[in-house]
Amino acid sequence: MQKEAFRVFLDGRYRNRDTASQYVTDLGTAERRIGSNIDEYLAEDVERPLPEHCKGADRTAVNRYREFLRSGEAGEGNGGQRDPETLSETDRFALEADMQRALRSNLGQLAPDLRVADEGSERSVATGRIDILARDAREVWWVIELKAGTASDRAISQLASYMGALGEEEDGEIRGMLVAHDFTGKATYAARAVPGIELKRYGFSFTFEDHK
Repeated sequence: MQKEAFRVFLDGRYRNRDTASQYVTDLGTAERRIGSNIDEYLAEDVERPLPEHCKGADRTAVNRYREFLRSGEAGEGNGGQRDPETLSETDRFALEADMQRALRSNLGQLAPDLRVADEGSERSVATGRIDILARDAREVWWVIELKAGTASDRAISQLASYMGALGEEEDGEIRGMLVAHDFTGKATYAARAVPGIELKRYGFSFTFEDHK
């Protein structure tokens, strides 16, 4: 394990140092369960599956280490830049969870006056669960949906359904924001046709900019 480089990688993504320390600890546990150094285990195939006896925390830590190896922050020979389009469904889900944690810690990355308005957990509405519900200085509701990789027009429909359902429960203006690594052409046109939806691209490590 490239322990110190991995810790630096994690520290750049998590404001809570305990989170980074836990991933390092869990990765050490995963190594013991595998019975091999994790770098050697993933040397030929960074996506090599773990043995069945590895537990959920082991798998999550190894997924973070795979991201580290693909990020370019590891030593040479451990993979290139991580590409959200090539992530497995498990990695994609984990990345979206990481995005949510990062944003909840600092919504100002999206807009300076946004604040979390869901008490720290996903708000359930009739059409599903909102990744992050926020409000701004004008008390406008913001429904924020996160997608790893490229978002399609289906993500716009999903976001619009959350906004509509929230409108049945809350008074006031409701706007939406879709955060993704990129957007299909259909998604971009769909967003332009739905009033109150904005698109934001993320970059590693989780920076955000307007998408026109």
